[in-house]
Amino acid sequence: MKPVKMIRAPNRLRAAMAAAGGLSVREAIRRSEAAVDTLREPCVAQIDEILAEIDARFGAAAPGRDGEDFESLYVLATRIIDVSIVVRNSGLDDASRALCDLADLSSEIGRWDWPAVEVHIEALKMLRANGEAMTKDQRNAVVGGLIKVTRKRVGDPAALTAAAAQGEA
Repeated sequence: MKPVKMIRAPNRLRAAMAAAGGLSVREAIRRSEAAVDTLREPCVAQIDEILAEIDARFGAAAPGRDGEDFESLYVLATRIIDVSIVVRNSGLDDASRALCDLADLSSEIGRWDWPAVEVHIEALKMLRANGEAMTKDQRNAVVGGLIKVTRKRVGDPAALTAAAAQGEA
């Protein structure tokens, strides 16, 4: 019996990394994080503008909030999700998703639950101000609380998803 001869197939990525001027994974990650950091200031400013618009249109002091539509709040919350990459570990993205669920469920039942909306808005403002300084457990507790508020006041987002799936079948 002949001994087994192992043949290593050429790997272009490995060759490119080993070549002069090649880029290591660590360096690629460092560069990408540096690129994201250059976007931090304008993205944070955009988050602040979106939060101010949400508060002005849907907050407790908003004069015409009863006339606002559900989709507008949903779109504003998704805009926060879009730019929240620059505030890593703040919980803003998860809290904004919870607000999307609230807007979705409110649309399904055809009415606003203003105390629930107000809790979500205040939580977003709090996470914007302090989220990065909070521990992961603290941020998770805030987001978990938002989910509980939505379930208690409006309904279960999972039930909405299941009902939509049944309607498609």
